[in-house]
Amino acid sequence: MIPKSQLISLSEVPGMGPRRIRALLRKFPELEDITNLSKSDMMQVEGISGDLAAKTKGIDLDIGNRAMDKTASMGAKYFTYWDSDYPEHLKTIYDAPVGIFVMGDIPQLPCMGIVGTRQPSPYGKKMVKILTLDLMKAGFCIVSGFARGIDTWAHKTVFKYNGNTIAVLGNGLDICYPGENRKLWDLLLENGAFISEFIPGTKPDAVNFPKRNRIISGLSNGVLV
Repeated sequence: MIPKSQLISLSEVPGMGPRRIRALLRKFPELEDITNLSKSDMMQVEGISGDLAAKTKGIDLDIGNRAMDKTASMGAKYFTYWDSDYPEHLKTIYDAPVGIFVMGDIPQLPCMGIVGTRQPSPYGKKMVKILTLDLMKAGFCIVSGFARGIDTWAHKTVFKYNGNTIAVLGNGLDICYPGENRKLWDLLLENGAFISEFIPGTKPDAVNFPKRNRIISGLSNGVLV
């Protein structure tokens, strides 16, 4: 198996994606160094074109090295799809990430996702509290996206009533977004877990959030919207 740092660099190659990476590593299960593969080797894998193989041959290994160093400096970890610490439920989704950055401890509980509008009505806030409490009483860990609105209310309700929660981010673990959630961020650092598939330093761009949402879904037995 290639080093985690190389797996991160491989994930950053435009167009590669989790499914192609898994297919590549299935084709070459004894591979220990991605640079040992030739362009023709890579093109044996379905979905890897000549152009994509050429991009991969030009892989920037420093990306992964820097990401691993930053992850360690934050006290976070990087779990690959093949690690025992990688959530089993997440493996069941289409296009599951080949690795996730984790800060905190992932609760060993069944999970339910709660997501919603960033501008909830008073009724919406009331209902998210009721639903969150009911799920907590049923033994679920609450998964949400740390966004303004419903996500924030779900996380806050968990902490108010001593439950368990996971925040899945659409940015790197070194960025608190939105900024007004700093106190909530600190609470989660002490009592919850953050998960992101994005390398440290990744900004919260709009294109990241659909990718984040599939992880919320993948961690959860169901999602309330």
